[in-house]
Amino acid sequence: MTDTILEDWVAGTTNYRIRASVIAGVSVVYTIFVIVTLVMFIIVARNKRSGLEKRSVKLVFIQALGCYLAGVDGLVTAALNNWACFIRLWLFNIGFMLSLSAMFARAFHLMVVYKVHELTSKLSLRDPMQIINEMEAGVMQSAPILPKIVVHSSLVGHGVEHTEKQSASALRSKFSRTKLSSSEEQIRDMQQLKKYRRLLPYATDRMLITFILISLVLTMVLSLVINITNKQFAVRPVQSVCDFFWGFLPVTAIIIVYFFIVFPLILWRVWGNRDAYGIRHDLIICDTVGIAVLIVTLVWVNVLRETQQIWPGLSYVWIYAFFLHISSVFVPLLNAIKHNKSALEGNNQSPSSEAEMAPRVLLSLPNRR
Repeated sequence: MTDTILEDWVAGTTNYRIRASVIAGVSVVYTIFVIVTLVMFIIVARNKRSGLEKRSVKLVFIQALGCYLAGVDGLVTAALNNWACFIRLWLFNIGFMLSLSAMFARAFHLMVVYKVHELTSKLSLRDPMQIINEMEAGVMQSAPILPKIVVHSSLVGHGVEHTEKQSASALRSKFSRTKLSSSEEQIRDMQQLKKYRRLLPYATDRMLITFILISLVLTMVLSLVINITNKQFAVRPVQSVCDFFWGFLPVTAIIIVYFFIVFPLILWRVWGNRDAYGIRHDLIICDTVGIAVLIVTLVWVNVLRETQQIWPGLSYVWIYAFFLHISSVFVPLLNAIKHNKSALEGNNQSPSSEAEMAPRVLLSLPNRR
């Protein structure tokens, strides 16, 4: 709670009205932007050439919904500063839990599917025995060089026989080590493939959406408990002034676990692989922007008490929601539209090029009259 009330920023003053008007305009533009881009994302994803369906459209929709709820919570708080605390709590909790659990579900799904595809291709295309046979064939072709060098050096008789025995022994030792290392690598790949295949039933949209729904239900129960036990967030009587810390602490703790433990671990697992449908990029944006916004918000609402009345710290949550929507929805949508446009232009150019080539082919034919 603030000790000093800034009279110039209370409800009804000019500063308050200007701030509320500006944020209201931003909220309208933000809402239109989210709805239009999300609808276009779903429509464009129906085209298999776009590649958007491989991003798990349902999970992206849930994540975008969560980001929107959290962003609206921040914008309304920025406009009104003090409004119904229990609504503020519910939007914050549900928005963050939907966005974070959906991001985790997307990362888990793409990581498992990508690893299964990668290991299956590696084991099917790179047979270790085939590699060994190719190496043996290549070395055996160069093996006669050794006796020739020895003969050219005037080392005859026992020297040639001794050299041949040494070269044969060295080749057998090299083949054994190569075969052993290749077999060990194949065993490791097969073990990893077996592990990730066991995770495939849990990486389906149905199972991941079930996980998100369970998280949502638990979050709603938690919010309801806070409404009952904490008078600042009670439904009746409605409170418009509440501390950010205590009521938001449980979900904030979960957010910290996601930002500092879960997402860095997943990012570490997928860092060495090719960026599977942008999940690495989305994780980087989510984690870096999320951590920065979390730190600024906590300091702003608990330390900068007077500044909190001029510009509420919870409003920075909108920055997290906006950047994550840009990364997960808007940028992939633009890339898909450009890809579809390029493919369409390529298809349109093919018939014309063939038509242009036809007269040239006819002119080049010999005259048989």
